[in-house]
Amino acid sequence: MKRFLSCFSVFLAVFCLLGISACGNKDTDTDDKNQTVAVAGVTLDKTEAVLKIGETVKLTASVSPANATDKTVTWTSSSNAVATVSGGTVTAVSAGTANITAASGGKNAACSVTVLRESNKVTIGGQTYQTLAAAIEAADDGAVIEVSNGTYQINESISVGKAVTIRGEAGYTVFETASEDNVLTVSAEGVTVEGITFSKTNKQGASFSFIHAERNNLTVKNCTFTGKYENGDNDVTRAMVFNAGVSGYLIEGNTFKSLRQPAYLEGSGTVKNNSVEGTRGFVVCCNYKVTMEGNTFKDNATDIAVIENNGAQNVYTEADGVKLSSDNNGAYVDLQPLGIKIKNGAKVTE
Repeated sequence: MKRFLSCFSVFLAVFCLLGISACGNKDTDTDDKNQTVAVAGVTLDKTEAVLKIGETVKLTASVSPANATDKTVTWTSSSNAVATVSGGTVTAVSAGTANITAASGGKNAACSVTVLRESNKVTIGGQTYQTLAAAIEAADDGAVIEVSNGTYQINESISVGKAVTIRGEAGYTVFETASEDNVLTVSAEGVTVEGITFSKTNKQGASFSFIHAERNNLTVKNCTFTGKYENGDNDVTRAMVFNAGVSGYLIEGNTFKSLRQPAYLEGSGTVKNNSVEGTRGFVVCCNYKVTMEGNTFKDNATDIAVIENNGAQNVYTEADGVKLSSDNNGAYVDLQPLGIKIKNGAKVTE
């Protein structure tokens, strides 16, 4: 009997321990189920989008972690006048830029949406003109001529005789030509050209330039200039040519590719933050100082060539050449009047 009671006591103790353990596990499971999992981040499948008016794009938001308690996404637009959003579907309303934001649990991600203007339109303050030449003729000095997205065939030179801004939609407004004429002949001071892609569709034996500058203070920025030039060609396609003494220009943020020269400079001005590839480099006449900085070069025969100019006095020293190289990401500079070549900020010893 005593032995039975002893065994029963042991059994009862073990049973109680197991019961306590089971109860403890049940409470833990309940706590786990009730735990709130916070949102750690939100991502979008697109961070940039370009639309035309009336077009739509569907954005997809991903919320992490996958087991977040509340993965509800709220969508907003920084400008409903430009683009609206509903459930991730963005609708383009009018030209401009809007940030579309997806938010969840205090975290968010955004997509920058650019809405292009109506295609193939030239306007001044909402007034539409048939051609760029017609818009320039109607414009007052200081007017901004908006050239919307599209490809414009230029068959003869367009004269810019007023101090206007010609503004395209960068990457989407294309002036295309196979003509021997310059595309723009700038005969007024204070002209600005921005956001235009200039494209030469054939090789050019004779001298050609997209922009021929006859007056001071021309600004060319955020444009792209492309041609068919390959090293060794007889093609003489230049992005820009400046008449002797034309100064005060600003050439900034442009891309030059497959041209004989990005620019022929025979006056003082500033050239900065451009990208140049597959050319024979900028030509600088030795009797004019040009400020050049932040430009990048790739696969050019020469990056910057300072040339003799009909017996004019050379104003460039070896130190100037070193600075040109150093200030332009190690550019290859050919100081022809001195017979010196400089690369990566140091004189090249041959």
